[in-house]
Amino acid sequence: RIEALIRSPNKAPIQSGFSISPDWFKQFDIHHVPAFVSVKQNRCLPKQPCKASDYDILYGNISLYQALDYLAAGDAQQNIHPLLRTLYSQ
Repeated sequence: RIEALIRSPNKAPIQSGFSISPDWFKQFDIHHVPAFVSVKQNRCLPKQPCKASDYDILYGNISLYQALDYLAAGDAQQNIHPLLRTLYSQ
């Protein structure tokens, strides 16, 4: 199932990480899934304070590619744009 989310026909696989952990659910106050989170660089590290302005979160039954398109307009977009450039250049 995870592979279906990170692979899309005719597109390169996304070279990024994902994590399913109760710690992250608490950190980002996630109460329903699926949830896609993009974190500003060097923010929201494990067991450190995390402000809402340090990350973007998107909920919904959408593909990872669609989630990246939406997250590219958020506060943590610096992580997303390099991924999108790589994905769409192939």
